[in-house]
Amino acid sequence: MSASVIHKKTGTIWYLSTNELLAGENHLVRWDSFLPQGGTKHQRAYLLKSSKQLLGAMIDAPRTVAGCVVASGTVLNWVHLLKRLVRWMNRIDLWRFSQLTSAHLTEYLRNIKGRGDLRSSRSSLNAHVRLLSQMWILRGAYIASIRVNVDALEIDCLIDTRPRGSWKAIDEATALALIKESLQWIRGHGEYLCSLGARLWEMNRGLVGQKRARKNCMRTSLLVAEETSAQFLALRSRLRMDHCDSTSVVASGFRALEGACIVAVLFLVGVRNRELTRLDAGCLTERLQADGSVSLLLEGIAAKDDGRPRTWAVTKEVGEVVRCLEDLHAVGRMRKGTKALILQQRNGHFPADPARKVGRITPAVLAKRLALFAELTLDPQALGKVRIHAHAARKTFARFVVMRDKRSLESLAHHFGHTHKAVTDGYYVGSDIELAKLLSIEGRRDLADGLTKLLTSPFLGGKAGESIMRMRTDRGVSSFRGRKALSTLVEKLISDGVQLAPCDWGYCVYSQSLAACQGDANGPNERNRSPEICGGCSNFAVTDQHRLWWESRYKREADFLARGNISAQTRQLVSTRLEGTARVLRNLARSHRAMTDDTEVKESNEAER
Repeated sequence: MSASVIHKKTGTIWYLSTNELLAGENHLVRWDSFLPQGGTKHQRAYLLKSSKQLLGAMIDAPRTVAGCVVASGTVLNWVHLLKRLVRWMNRIDLWRFSQLTSAHLTEYLRNIKGRGDLRSSRSSLNAHVRLLSQMWILRGAYIASIRVNVDALEIDCLIDTRPRGSWKAIDEATALALIKESLQWIRGHGEYLCSLGARLWEMNRGLVGQKRARKNCMRTSLLVAEETSAQFLALRSRLRMDHCDSTSVVASGFRALEGACIVAVLFLVGVRNRELTRLDAGCLTERLQADGSVSLLLEGIAAKDDGRPRTWAVTKEVGEVVRCLEDLHAVGRMRKGTKALILQQRNGHFPADPARKVGRITPAVLAKRLALFAELTLDPQALGKVRIHAHAARKTFARFVVMRDKRSLESLAHHFGHTHKAVTDGYYVGSDIELAKLLSIEGRRDLADGLTKLLTSPFLGGKAGESIMRMRTDRGVSSFRGRKALSTLVEKLISDGVQLAPCDWGYCVYSQSLAACQGDANGPNERNRSPEICGGCSNFAVTDQHRLWWESRYKREADFLARGNISAQTRQLVSTRLEGTARVLRNLARSHRAMTDDTEVKESNEAER
């Protein structure tokens, strides 16, 4: 199996195979720089041989899924972890894995640091533990193998890690501000910067072979001439670079424009950062639908499923952004013979020098552009409260869809990489664990909000509403003794499995055995739900906020019956509906009177005391 991952070996380098997602990247294991300084020639050779045998055994080890081959990125992660272990061993003068003791492993894991010299996170610690566990399992496949089983150590008791945190969706107001600013940036400065970039490319193409001083002089002359144009002045003002030279202004403008485009695609499509960097020019296509409308599709490569083709349904705003990126790098793409949608130049130069090496943008540079645009756009106080990252943008996109229309959940899951005819053409099957977790959190929050409204509403109607009023009176919720009693009751109802299905005319506190709509274990039967059926159902509750809906319905039905030219059958049907509407309104009125009487009794008792 290693032959499919390592396509070539030399004494100092292993060349790894990459999939379509990583096409053009060189994934190498460089053994000539693997070991730290120090040790004798024999010690170094022996440890290097042991490490090579270990890595080869890890690559050849049977996978959990039959036929699954380890990816090149996974191999590089193993090399990184193994290199950290070897370099730590060097600091305490150990040159064989067999010399490691239980005390050594505990000390090593305890001293693993995260970013910024913080304590190691739980996920980082687990990665190191998995490596040591694999070393024990494969101990017969390499020389001087480890003699301690790390799984026998009580790691959780011995090592303190920082709390595990996952990427969270960005606050909606912050995300909308970012999206709005990104689109305004593209529409306000995109065309100008694309045109200026093309002129700079053409100018520098004629200066290939000239001295750097000559190139800088010509570029400065061109940009100084631009300083009086309205578009340049608007760009300088927007960047807040009134006292900076024109070269710096244009360079910052290009980076900000790229950042704006990246923000728009990440937040409006929900792609992963690798999927965005892998997009090619011409990735935007149109498809004619059966109803005659035209839908826009973004064609790329999936970050999962071994780099297979993927398609995302996108909006016209995303199409506008992709076309801007195509125009921005059009000349550089043509001169360098590359298809990449977003290019980057070595040393961070803006797209203006054909003599410099140009390649596809990397995830690291993409993250810098994203952070730069966020700093340019957001208020410093708001920026300090959020973590702008591609994965946070992906979760924010999911939150946008979930909060607006839960009927789109299935389509959203498919949009994130699973089978759906309109989006992925049947390529993928599976489930998105992070999405499921997010939906669960949002669903629970919505359920808690709905129950809180029911329990605190002063007036309730319907059979279920009457039951809720009795329950909250018995438990003291109606007396508002504090939020704790209310939240405790809400949490208990949720843990008991209560389901709540809101509609325009009230709430369904769902119980399958009492459902007049003949619902199933998953909830009410949406096809059978109607004001008539719900009004007489034991699951139905209506609050005072729905009174206007029922009063409007009562007025329409009463006005209809006032006509003289309707048939007897129609009159009977509408009369029945009017009676049901009146019954709901009477329940609300009765609830109002009961609440008023209860308040008067309390006031009277307090006065007597």
